[in-house]
Amino acid sequence: MKYPGEAAAAIDEGIKILEDLRSDLLKVQKKRGRRPSARDLADHRRIKTLMRSQVRKLQDPAGELLAELKRRVTSALRRKKGGFRNGSEKTIIDWKSYDAWAVKFWQKYILESLGIGGEAIVSGRILRKDSFDLLNEEAINWAKIHATALITLLNKEARNAILEVILAAIKAGLSTQQIGRQIRKFIGLNASQAGAVIKFRAALIADGVPAAEIERLVARKVAKGIRYRAFMIARTETAYSMNEGIRQGYSQVGVKKLMRVEDPVGTDGETCDCREKNGTIYTIEEAEGVLPEHPNCEGAWAAAE
Repeated sequence: MKYPGEAAAAIDEGIKILEDLRSDLLKVQKKRGRRPSARDLADHRRIKTLMRSQVRKLQDPAGELLAELKRRVTSALRRKKGGFRNGSEKTIIDWKSYDAWAVKFWQKYILESLGIGGEAIVSGRILRKDSFDLLNEEAINWAKIHATALITLLNKEARNAILEVILAAIKAGLSTQQIGRQIRKFIGLNASQAGAVIKFRAALIADGVPAAEIERLVARKVAKGIRYRAFMIARTETAYSMNEGIRQGYSQVGVKKLMRVEDPVGTDGETCDCREKNGTIYTIEEAEGVLPEHPNCEGAWAAAE
């Protein structure tokens, strides 16, 4: 049957979408391997224990990234005499200088986490290789590139948060000196967090809360937000770097294919869409960058051969 004009085009597009979905499904089915064994799940739990330990170790360095930024911005604001206008967050500090310091600072922690992941695999296959080669070019380059990507993101988030504070302060009619004080209080938050604190402060003012109490409550909320942000940086970065170390570890002992193992329950006791990909097979090359799939991803790698 033939259909006129737009209807025919819409039907053709619908058929194409269905064909693409079928093709994607076949690819997934082709990659689907055996179900993870009891040993695979035990190894998964062991890796997750290592990850949780490393997250605890990285929380302080992650906090130091944010603290150093606050020190630099605070020092610059004390010297700032001009007014604040839209876009002035770009010149508050030398952002490139901060980036260079932060990448060098963070790279060693990324490389450490990568090494822990790699050693966890290689040490379990000691007959094939004595130890994980952490100083190989692939590991060093990955750590540098990944650290640079993270710091670039943090730089962008920090500048957006500062801009959020500046614009809100200008709208409220605050002076340059008052704006500077507001910025110093918010350093370390991202734009979303800064916006939430600004709304929180406005609500307290509207409720007639005394000024001193407002400052105490806002300071507590900001501190809590910064601690949470440092934790999420540590958790996400540990997952990325340790999974990459695991991938490189398997590569160094000659494994060519990896199987994705997902936690049946998860640390939060909830299910996750990633669990539908449990048992999916990837080549060593295809596996790069797959895990974690999201900040709270519980996936890890097992040898598929």
